[in-house]
Amino acid sequence: MTKERLEVLWRVFEEAAPHISNLWWMRKLLVQLEAEAQDVESISKKLEQVREEIDDITKRTDISIFLNYLSRRGKPSPF
Repeated sequence: MTKERLEVLWRVFEEAAPHISNLWWMRKLLVQLEAEAQDVESISKKLEQVREEIDDITKRTDISIFLNYLSRRGKPSPF
């Protein structure tokens, strides 16, 4: 993955961090997916898959929060 794309991924993590309950777990998951993925889109798809498979409601919510911030990154601001 290119350095620019990595910066976007971690910038989104920083923005979402105040709303994520289990930062250590989420960061660890992102590092793991970053090593396996080709781009941010594939990380997003893998996160959706993990979210559906995981039983812990807090971790599912953390993934949803991150994905929400990630999807906003690609949309222009209405302001």
